[in-house]
Amino acid sequence: MIAPFCKRLLLSCLAVFVTAGMTLADAVTITAKTPDELQQKLLEAAKNKVKKVRIAPGVIRGGATGRDHLLFLKGLQDMEIDATGVTLAGTDPTKGGVFLRDSRRVTLRGLLYYNEVPPFTQGRVLKFDEKQSTLEVEIDAGYPAPDADSVGYLFDPETRRWKPGVYDIYYNKVFKRSGRVYGIRVNADMPAKLKTDLTPGRDLIAIRGKQGKMAITFDVCEGCRLEKVTIKSAGVFGVQESGGNGGNYYNYTLTYGPRPKGAATDPLISSVADAFHSGGALKGPTLEGCVLEGMCDDAVPIHSSYALVVQAAGRKLYYVARRNSNQFKPGMRIRLFDPEQRFLAEAVVETTGKAERDFRLPHLPADKLVYYRLESDRDLPVIPAGARLSTPDTAGRGFVVRNCVIRNHRARGFLIKADDGLIENNLVEGSTIAGLIATPQFGWNESCYSRNLTIRNNIFRNTAYSTGVTKPDSYVPGAFSIKSDAPSKGPAGYGHRNIRIIGNTFENQDGMNMHLDNVQDILIEGNRFIRPHRNPCDRGRARGYNPDALIFVANAERVTFRDNRVEAPGPYLKKLLEIGKNTADITGAGDGVVILKEH
Repeated sequence: MIAPFCKRLLLSCLAVFVTAGMTLADAVTITAKTPDELQQKLLEAAKNKVKKVRIAPGVIRGGATGRDHLLFLKGLQDMEIDATGVTLAGTDPTKGGVFLRDSRRVTLRGLLYYNEVPPFTQGRVLKFDEKQSTLEVEIDAGYPAPDADSVGYLFDPETRRWKPGVYDIYYNKVFKRSGRVYGIRVNADMPAKLKTDLTPGRDLIAIRGKQGKMAITFDVCEGCRLEKVTIKSAGVFGVQESGGNGGNYYNYTLTYGPRPKGAATDPLISSVADAFHSGGALKGPTLEGCVLEGMCDDAVPIHSSYALVVQAAGRKLYYVARRNSNQFKPGMRIRLFDPEQRFLAEAVVETTGKAERDFRLPHLPADKLVYYRLESDRDLPVIPAGARLSTPDTAGRGFVVRNCVIRNHRARGFLIKADDGLIENNLVEGSTIAGLIATPQFGWNESCYSRNLTIRNNIFRNTAYSTGVTKPDSYVPGAFSIKSDAPSKGPAGYGHRNIRIIGNTFENQDGMNMHLDNVQDILIEGNRFIRPHRNPCDRGRARGYNPDALIFVANAERVTFRDNRVEAPGPYLKKLLEIGKNTADITGAGDGVVILKEH
């Protein structure tokens, strides 16, 4: 009697042990045919505290039931997801890819994600009716109809890259003609621009879609990693990180998708907007070994946001910010700027909270904004209403971008608004607006000026050639710029400080190669400018800039030029260094930038 009982007891214990082992396994392999099934199994593994999940190779295809992304994963911790050999194919271009929220130390490796239906369209411009302000466009087979209002970009049919020297095309209405032909009514300011920009019957056009979502998002995450991930045909950004403690790592490729079903042409673009976008992270991202190409906007923007000061006296400030987005916490540093973007003061937050009263500014939407109060650690100077308030502690400070390739895209290679950053050993080629710009953008409410940057050993090649910046009225005179967002009104303190630009190569760039404005303690050393000013360029001339100069400096203090060389300059280089207004302590103006004589 004892033996059967013991046997049953032993089997029962073994069953419990095996079940517990499966529940708390260190590693599991899962299979899935649809995104819904994959999400369910990933969340189950996270609930059971599985450390490593291997997704069986294959194609996981479909849409998303009741959510905006194929995978919505929240609250994951200490988990590695190996998706090597896995393709996640979205069938609904209005859905995003992977959304990771409120997660810590999660790694996603090896995934290929793309949209089967492009979240954009493209075709050829047949003709332009100037009187009717209407383009006639034939959409390529396999691509969707254009949205009712959006923006288009002209492409050269031979290179299939952004067409040089033209504006973006903004439009407000679409008419179906016949077959795949559509009439597109452009905005009122466009006909005059298109008269010189457009070659009907030859130019290609790509048009942004407006319904897509991010390919991959890290929202309020810390210490998470993307490794060897590939993204194609992204609906908005390729990768976005927002808020949280940050310190995330990215190694991925954003590139052109395959031809959609029924198409006879390859996609002109890879992403509707930025390749990468960081906003509001306490610790900055690290991007290493990334390849980012074909996107319709910036490659790597990093920033935080401003609040608007409504009243200030002594140590106390009242300000307005978006609902649920009060980023200012005790112990954080703050910086204040007047409405003309000039630096006013800095301090440290002691206390913050909702304001005791509601200011109800009539020009601001009350349903979306909240009024706050803040007390600083010191008395502040007179701060005018309308001043902007920012903190460098939520702007991705300490970011690193190294060994990346950025090429053939609209806008800027780097758009930097963060402190304590390192940009090194990158290739930036074919960025239409600029290779790098460090600037706040008050109009976009993105902060701030940068301090303590090192930009070294990068190659900037063939940038600043389209998207309107080649025109005399361009607001971006330099192919590489450290500047304010608007024409400076003169220094009241300096925005950008302590920036080192060392050992970079600037190659095949017409017009002003480098623009420095509203800067202090800047070192420009050991850079090479190869074949500058080969072609005529009027970029920024109507705004008072001299595009015939290689480098322009204004509103600056303690700027040093040392051992910078110009090789094989073109005939349109008239001046190496132009010193503008409000400058002091410029070292090396005579011998810090020289033309290397040909042997």
